[in-house]
Amino acid sequence: MNVELFRVAAGTNTVAVLGYEARRPRGVTLVVGHGYSSSKQNLDMLCSFLAGHGFTIYSLDFPGHKLGSSGGRLNAATDLTASMHAVVADARARGASTLYVMGHSMGATTALCTAGDDPTIDGAISIATGYGRPQALDALSRGGVVDLRSSYVDGLALPELAAQWQPLLDAALPKLAGRPVLYIAAERDGMVARASVEELFARAPEPKTFATVASDHTFAGDNSRAAVLAQRTPRAGRRLMTPSLAGKTDLRRYSRHLLIPEVGLAGQEKLAAARVLVVGAGGLGSPVLAYLAAAGVGRIGIVDDDEVDVTNLQRQILYATADVGKSKAATAAERLHALNPQIA
Repeated sequence: MNVELFRVAAGTNTVAVLGYEARRPRGVTLVVGHGYSSSKQNLDMLCSFLAGHGFTIYSLDFPGHKLGSSGGRLNAATDLTASMHAVVADARARGASTLYVMGHSMGATTALCTAGDDPTIDGAISIATGYGRPQALDALSRGGVVDLRSSYVDGLALPELAAQWQPLLDAALPKLAGRPVLYIAAERDGMVARASVEELFARAPEPKTFATVASDHTFAGDNSRAAVLAQRTPRAGRRLMTPSLAGKTDLRRYSRHLLIPEVGLAGQEKLAAARVLVVGAGGLGSPVLAYLAAAGVGRIGIVDDDEVDVTNLQRQILYATADVGKSKAATAAERLHALNPQIA
């Protein structure tokens, strides 16, 4: 994978951008923004993963962030949106057609506001941000519950910034109507409560999708890979994940497959569309059936006219003592569906 570091003028600031070249490009571009006091490095694993699955990525450093390479100063919330707008314009100049904006925490709010300002943006992905954050941040700051890391930013402290972006968010949300937006909450987020993400989702117009990932706040981006791949790109005419998988409730089930470039989306799509007939559900057939089901093979047929015998239990792993005397085929089918209800 090739990456390119370049700079884009954004009002009074110049922002650094890391461009990720898509592997087997699919014609979809993502402009990505990080969270407060962080940098584009925090989202590198997510960005490189998506580039490996065919998406062109432009990940920017917001001004004033000392861990980033943009320099400058963060004087107002509009500096954030000006930076993302500038990178979107640069991406368009480089040939981007279908384009999404995506962000984590502060970057997520910026993405929503930027998409609201620019109707040519196809949609947005919001990771670990919510509604009503000024009040929540004030409470966290007064209680000394978390370190808001204001010294990492040359410019506004996070509570000051949140107070400025709240009216921008209120204005942006209605303008997102008709464009798909994915809202992601992290299960163990100590900075942004799930209720806050749910309120943001409730206030947002359709079409919209809500997902939850097993993560804390800091690593929510990296842990959102499967959820992001399930988002729709309407002008590309398809979901980022196969339609047979996109409607499932457990997007994490196949996430380890998706991380392997040799399998990835194309391989998982083939597994979901596959049909396998297994003749014999005994010592060899039992583990084969279990692994086929776990891998997500869409339809599995079982041929075995035998019944479970107590002598089978030592090696035929699909069966238990209570199954003795039952049909192997019927019992095996029941076990496979319990293992993976997403198959037939």
